[in-house]
Amino acid sequence: MYKKFKKKTESIEFMSPEFEFFEKDIIWYAVSIFVSTIIVLFAIWQKNVLFAVFIVIAESILLFFGNDQPRSFKITADKTGLEIGPKFYSWNQLESFSIGHEKNETHSDLHFYKVNQLGLKLHLDIENKDVARIKSFLHNYLTEVEHYESLSETIMRTLRI
Repeated sequence: MYKKFKKKTESIEFMSPEFEFFEKDIIWYAVSIFVSTIIVLFAIWQKNVLFAVFIVIAESILLFFGNDQPRSFKITADKTGLEIGPKFYSWNQLESFSIGHEKNETHSDLHFYKVNQLGLKLHLDIENKDVARIKSFLHNYLTEVEHYESLSETIMRTLRI
């Protein structure tokens, strides 16, 4: 009797947005301006003009770029490593990966943990329809670890930044 062997996929390609985009309504902008105004008034009351200027600049940048749509990057993984847009990471530079399933109705989180990088990770958003295919491919090169969302990710998702 002959065993059937599944052919190992040589490479995989998928798209990932630059960042997770949150639609911001007028209430979000009003609250943002209100909070930054309170902070600026507090800074002036404390006679900390430099901090007040910093808050004004930060709020201006947030208002100016807050509604920008993310660019999409082509991600290619093959037997040599992982290519994210213009950057390339060999499998030796990556230690493991994790997938946070279905953070919303269309996307999941994919994290790559680097070797010797003290917890720094590459964060990609992947479409839910691609999760099984990507996971199956990555198991050939990296170990999967349990997915934990960091405090900063939780805060950013809650504030819709």
